[in-house]
Amino acid sequence: MHRGIRPAARLATAACLLAAALSARASDAPLILEHLTTSDGLPQGTVFATLQDSQGFVWLAT
Repeated sequence: MHRGIRPAARLATAACLLAAALSARASDAPLILEHLTTSDGLPQGTVFATLQDSQGFVWLAT
């Protein structure tokens, strides 16, 4: 009879995956946020979506 993976093995696998994901994120460049308003050129004060293209430009959908 097949009993499946034991709970301890599941927990260890999940912990390893989480550690790998967090270490990959930690090596990324720091996140820089800037507050933009209509005085900065936005046509309205609400941004509904953002996208960063392959060249690093960030596009805002207002």
